[in-house]
Amino acid sequence: MNIAIQGILGSFHHIVAHQYFGKDIELTECLSFDEMPQLINANQVDGAVMAIENTLVGSILSNYALINEFDLKIQGEVHLPIQHNLMGLEGQSLTDIKEVWSHPMAILQCRIFFRDYPEIRLVEASDTAEVAKQIQDKKLIGIAAIASKKAAEIYNLNIIESKIQTRNQNYTRFFILKKKNGKIETPNVINKASIPFITHHHTGSLSDILRIFADFNMNLSKIQSLPIIAEPLSNQDFYGQDATYSGNQLNYTDNGDGTITDNITGLIWEKDMGDKITFDDAFTKAENSTLGDYTDWRVPTLKELYSLINFTGRVQGETAIDLFIDTNYFNQPIGDVTIGEREIDAQTWSSTAYVGLTMNTDETLFGVNFIDGRIKGYPKFKPASGAENEMYFRMVRGNTAYGENDFIDNGDGTISDLATGLMWQKADDGISRDWEDALEYSENLELASFNDWRLPNAKELQSIVDYTRSPQTSNSPAINPIFDTTEINYPDDNSGGHYPFFWTSTTHLDGVNPYSGAVYIAFGEGLGEMNGVLLDVHGAGCQRSDPKSVDINDYPQYSGPQGDIRYVYNYVRCVRAIKL
Repeated sequence: MNIAIQGILGSFHHIVAHQYFGKDIELTECLSFDEMPQLINANQVDGAVMAIENTLVGSILSNYALINEFDLKIQGEVHLPIQHNLMGLEGQSLTDIKEVWSHPMAILQCRIFFRDYPEIRLVEASDTAEVAKQIQDKKLIGIAAIASKKAAEIYNLNIIESKIQTRNQNYTRFFILKKKNGKIETPNVINKASIPFITHHHTGSLSDILRIFADFNMNLSKIQSLPIIAEPLSNQDFYGQDATYSGNQLNYTDNGDGTITDNITGLIWEKDMGDKITFDDAFTKAENSTLGDYTDWRVPTLKELYSLINFTGRVQGETAIDLFIDTNYFNQPIGDVTIGEREIDAQTWSSTAYVGLTMNTDETLFGVNFIDGRIKGYPKFKPASGAENEMYFRMVRGNTAYGENDFIDNGDGTISDLATGLMWQKADDGISRDWEDALEYSENLELASFNDWRLPNAKELQSIVDYTRSPQTSNSPAINPIFDTTEINYPDDNSGGHYPFFWTSTTHLDGVNPYSGAVYIAFGEGLGEMNGVLLDVHGAGCQRSDPKSVDINDYPQYSGPQGDIRYVYNYVRCVRAIKL
């Protein structure tokens, strides 16, 4: 087992790791707290030890933020008595010391001791044990470290003064962290839980929650307040993104029979998909299934399948961090890295075939990747071998009308979809924009006497894709011809006859800077550059993401194994709710 620690051998994190896991483990040393959750989510370590609070200096709020940001699971905790020692090279005494180096938390915990020695300069460093090692390695005279007795033993330093912490009752609480569904086993005795929650901003909202603990005779040992980064106000930049509008929130019921009911769409889903199978085998499985004593199971359409996507998910390249589906209800596997797959190689079939071809020759079926949060077209047959491709598959039943549009042209530049209760801008305005400008344009649009237009979220915009149409087969965008769509040129091609990508208000959490990209839907071909040639690599109607704001002169660019084109300046079709 490999455990990440902040600091090196001899640090208090090292001591806690051995105390909790025993000495038969491998340690990965990190010189910052920020590094540890990244290693966990990249599967480079099995877990981590992270200091979270100290009796003298309080909570480490930045570490709470890291746990929340990376959605880590708190597996256990250790309360370690902290005894700080002042140490230096052999022969050094307190009168020889001109500077003391240590971690800022250690310095804070010893501040009373150093009041008597104002001539000693206190210098912050990244780790207590690291400083001890430097003193020995570089033979630093006149420099002392604040560190553990263990560090003095490992790096052969002389303890000049022992137990210099302000109080003898000095404890640090450490969390044992792991990735959700990580390998670290749950303790036999579970007697404590940590629950994050957000209250409404009104009188008594916190006391209402605290009363629940009292009602159930539960001891609340700690409550920690953390700041919330609020959504922009109406007069601020980036107003109009998903955080501004609540929309339909996910709402499921576990029926206890291997099925899950979506209380918003009325669809009933298979909870556990099983192994990867071919497209044809998916239909056979659905036709023969009696799950939950139902016999009307089917392979979901792309719109049905996409209704499950949850954009609180997060991915970093090929590494899963948070899945794009509610794992409280649905079992969702990831790619098996032990057989050479990437974690994102866990795509799910839909019954929706692409009416064109991808890669010039591939018969293609649309699917949703709930690991990386995208819609793409996938070849039915493996290009290299010709064998049938295998992907995951989740059965559905009920509400066979879901995803069918009922459009009406209102004759005033708007289109109503009576199936969804949404009104749409009939024609885009022919101008490409970055995401910030797309939000601003939508919020300020006045059309057909309405001024409550906005940028649609990902599911709303995908709801008007017409998967029976494509530039290859109908010489049109993948949308009902009741709408008007601007034609564009390919890069370095003035022939026209191509169609743009359209922005949504939805952020797509991907990469090392996860908030920098937003979702778009391709109503034209899902282009990529392969061997210097632009191809339809994912199909018209695919969903990907672009950076929100960059220098237009640096684009288009091409990204990923299929060379996905990134225009960054995409088009806008606004939406509003039909109010009865």
